[in-house]
Amino acid sequence: MKDKKHSMKKLFIIMLMMTLCLAFAGCGGNDGVLNPDADKEGVTDDSWSKDVWDSAVQDMIQKGYATANDEDGVIFVCDNNGEIVLSEEGKAALMSPDFKIDGKVIWGGQYATMSETSTPDIEKSKVSGSDEEGEDVFSYVSPFAEEATSDDVFAESRGRCKYLILETALCYNIKREYYIGGVDRLDISTYVFVIDAVSKEVVHIEYLGSDSPGAVASSYMGHIYAEEAHAYMNKICQE
Repeated sequence: MKDKKHSMKKLFIIMLMMTLCLAFAGCGGNDGVLNPDADKEGVTDDSWSKDVWDSAVQDMIQKGYATANDEDGVIFVCDNNGEIVLSEEGKAALMSPDFKIDGKVIWGGQYATMSETSTPDIEKSKVSGSDEEGEDVFSYVSPFAEEATSDDVFAESRGRCKYLILETALCYNIKREYYIGGVDRLDISTYVFVIDAVSKEVVHIEYLGSDSPGAVASSYMGHIYAEEAHAYMNKICQE
């Protein structure tokens, strides 16, 4: 009888420990990791950001939020002002003024001005000092983050990132051989894209303006509103 009570007590303890372990896992026992695959060996910032961007763009098109442009070098069908032509569902889903950041972020820049298949650049800050092997150490805190933007909003790793936020320059119109020597003119629009880095869906966009070079210009490509983009990125991460 004593052995039976001992066995029951042991079983109860094991079940209690299993319950506590499950509860711990459900309450963040994964140390905030949302996507373990993003931190796997062999995955780089470039391969991760390109996969997230490419998947998110295709998702936008597949959902009917935007239409793919048939012209080489131009991703979306845009209006004459350089704004992406969104469906009513797309406007409702992506342009809500009430959008809020509710997770860790990584910032970057996507300059899809020359190629539809470009890779976003991830913004990092060099950390003072170095690691044991003498290599530079970087943090995902953006060097463009304002003092009022807490370092805590930035993810410590790709796997902990909920939102990839990109200053995005898109070519919306190409004037072929516009300049002497057969150089094309590229009309550029600037956006901020907020992408759910786990589900790989665009969840918010902000249009910041467009620019077309003149007949006589120092650049064949329109101006990119980088400062305005980073101001908006800071704004939504401070609210």
